[in-house]
Amino acid sequence: MNKGIIGIAIVFVVLSAGAFAFTGMNRGFAMDEEKLAEIQTIRETVEYAIESGDYSAWLEAVEGTPMERMIEKVTEENFPDFVEMHNHMIKAKEIGEEFGFERGIKGQGFGRREKGNCPFVDNE
Repeated sequence: MNKGIIGIAIVFVVLSAGAFAFTGMNRGFAMDEEKLAEIQTIRETVEYAIESGDYSAWLEAVEGTPMERMIEKVTEENFPDFVEMHNHMIKAKEIGEEFGFERGIKGQGFGRREKGNCPFVDNE
């Protein structure tokens, strides 16, 4: 795997974590149901575009969102590699769950930090 794909993977993970952290903020702050539904729809649209291998749909889904920064790295030419990376991440998560590992750190938010049980993540 080349450095460009690794860079894309890192950007994807960081932006995904940010999006998931943002959606989880409703636990501590009032967020109306309409906004939550909008965020969930965007996330589902992005996931569907990736799973379908549809670059145009993905591009349209991320525009105007925090994930838009990925457009600089993910191009139509390397989108199949991005999809492959996504599929590997899903598979890795599934394998980790088979071992009984949870996410390394879950529930990150304002002052909230619960520890997972993955031995490869420093939870100190």
